[in-house]
Amino acid sequence: AQATKVLKQLGFLALGVHAGGEQHTNNDEEASVEGMELVPSSEAAPRQSYVLLVSGTMNPPHRGHVRIGLSAARALKEQGHQVKACLFVPVHDNYMWNKVTSKGDDTPFYPVAQRLAMLESLIRGEGSDECECHALDYESSARALLEESPGYWAKALPGGYLRTVPTAGLIGHLTANFPQLQEPGTRLGLVFGIDNLAGMATWNRPGSLLAKADLVLLGRATPEVKLAKDPAELLAALSTFEISAKVPVSFNGTTLFGGKLGRFKNAGATGESMLSLLPPLEQVLETLSSTMIRECLSACFKALAARGIDAFSAVRLFVGVGDVPEVLRRVEQAVNAHNSPHTAALGGLAIDPAAVGKLPEAFATQANEDLDKLKGEVTGCLDTLAQHGYLPSAVGVLFQGAAESKLALEHASAKGRERGEFVC
Repeated sequence: AQATKVLKQLGFLALGVHAGGEQHTNNDEEASVEGMELVPSSEAAPRQSYVLLVSGTMNPPHRGHVRIGLSAARALKEQGHQVKACLFVPVHDNYMWNKVTSKGDDTPFYPVAQRLAMLESLIRGEGSDECECHALDYESSARALLEESPGYWAKALPGGYLRTVPTAGLIGHLTANFPQLQEPGTRLGLVFGIDNLAGMATWNRPGSLLAKADLVLLGRATPEVKLAKDPAELLAALSTFEISAKVPVSFNGTTLFGGKLGRFKNAGATGESMLSLLPPLEQVLETLSSTMIRECLSACFKALAARGIDAFSAVRLFVGVGDVPEVLRRVEQAVNAHNSPHTAALGGLAIDPAAVGKLPEAFATQANEDLDKLKGEVTGCLDTLAQHGYLPSAVGVLFQGAAESKLALEHASAKGRERGEFVC
């Protein structure tokens, strides 16, 4: 109960998997940079207790986010580690407002309350006994952690931005307050995809960030990760490298690690954290993305708009449905109700059934073909959403959130200004 109470006050931006794999020792050393000198180690890896954190913008979340956490828990337990909890934490609304606004396009803005509700539903849908899982919102109770961002958001949004929670402050808050992280031997797992490593090289004071945490990198289907900035300070904080997946990580044309499997000690380390490079998830989960969901919703809205159905009318087609056939019946009814014998035309509009018999056969045939095409487009969208964990009975919240996005974005801005968190 105490853990659950504190969980509601805490969070972290991360993406997490710790997977197993056969370990091999290679006698060849990897290349090094200042603060890093990897040498093979035959020492047994220490067994840890972990609190995993799975997060990101999750705009919107999908089953891949949940499966990453559950797979992490399973793999850790198979390796002999203990997983006390898995935390799913979407970034707060201030960060999302900054990100969506800086892009300057029509990217939907899903408020954190919506994203949390979706996450909770996805967690229930996946179902697992691997560990206790929590979807958390730290924004409402950790506002004291908000800071200005002169080095990033001030440059990205010169007209003004909302204060955000820096990674370092949040890690410190979590490790100092979450009950299970006060227990001896329990480590915080900062878990990312290997493709995020380039961004981590830009962290401020990585040594302090990793003082009480291990870094776990999930392999991706990529031949190599190239770092644009010298990662010496980040890598110096890592004393142990557990490599169970080959994904070479390089800087200035030199492979630093990831080219060979095994366990390595960093002779030049100034910190005590561990980095684990782990195998990727199965391919079907690798392809899932929030971007794909947003693109799917956009395409569906456009297809319906071409038939005269506006966004808010389109939302009603997907709210409270039970299956795909029910959605398609609603779509057909909406298209036919929108059109009449006086307004029916080609170019994307279906025809009122009462008028079909009065039209030339070729005209009626083309109208029916257009309706079939629309049904195919809607079915394809629903199939994509189902792959991401949203069955027809659950897609309404996705369409509604996308349709109300501009209002939600304005509300987030107004609330931030009201709380004095807008910086200009």
